[in-house]
Parts: sequence; structure tokens; C-alpha cells
Amino acid sequence: MVIPRKGYTLLELLVVLAVILILGMAVTLTLEGNYANTRQKAAADLVRARIADARAKAMERGQWYRVAVSSDGSRLRVAPDGTEFAALPADDPPAFNASVTEDRLDKATVHVLTDGDSEVVQEGDWITIATLKPDGTCKEDQVLVEVREGNQSPIYVRIRGITGTAAVVRTPPGAAAGGGRP
Repeated sequence: MVIPRKGYTLLELLVVLAVILILGMAVTLTLEGNYANTRQKAAADLVRARIADARAKAMERGQWYRVAVSSDGSRLRVAPDGTEFAALPADDPPAFNASVTEDRLDKATVHVLTDGDSEVVQEGDWITIATLKPDGTCKEDQVLVEVREGNQSPIYVRIRGITGTAAVVRTPPGAAAGGGRP
């Protein structure tokens, strides 16, 4: 006669625990893959949006507007161009009609790439990406911005001077070959 037992053996518990750990790791890796570069894409979109904001403000208000990135690549700033660019207080949180906005990037960084011919302008802690004129054009002819997050492939944003617009490009057309980060 076999007496039924009232519990589980240690081996059975370890097998169940191992299966749960393997499933947990698989789910975690899948979720990380799905959200791999969302912050990087959001940062590239933010750069494009701030260029568009600065262009609109320059045209609407009839004054030059500057878009700059901090030297560590973690912040973007849009403000009227001038000697007081860095000193003007930014609205926190940014309002719809704010004159000055400053954004902090979440885990992604922005860097200005040079192609050897163009010069990167840095004033204090800010590196100018674009200076938008009241006619909607950009003072800088062509600027290439690299958006990075961890070990992800970089996303490049090209700013066109004649139109004052920005577009995402997959590879840096000729600009990254001769230059690098400032």
C-alpha cells in the first residue's frame, strides 16, 4: 500500500523555480527589444520639433531664434538669439507661447557633427545647432546632429539652411566621414 505524500520534493520546487526564471528572462528581453530605442527616437523628434518651433517663433515675432544643445548633449534650448541667450529664464514647464524653452533628454544625447568645412559655435555651455531668421531660413547652411542612446545605432537629423527645416536621415551623407564630435 502506497501512502500519498503531502508536499513537493526539493527537486520539484527547483525545477518549477528554474522554469519561472527562464520565462521571466524571456519576457524581460522581449520587452527591452520592443522599447530599445524609443527614447532615442523621441530625442530625434524633439530636435525636429524644436527646430520647427524656433522657425515659427522667428517668423511670427520677427526676430532671430537660436536652437542649441548643451555641451554634454543632455539638454536642448530654444531662445531669442543674442548675447543673453543662455541667461534668459526658461518656462518650466514650457508653455505654448513661451519665449524660451529648455528640454532635458531622457537617456539619449545629442551631438553636433562637423564635416570639416563648417564651424561649430559654442558659447559657454551651449553649442548652436541652428539660428533661424525671421524669413524662415537658417543662418547655418547644413548641420548634422547625431542622437545616441547606449549601444543603439545613432539617428541623424539634418538641418537645412535654405528651408530652415530638419529631417531624419539614416546615414550621415558625407558629413561623418571627415569629421567627428566637437
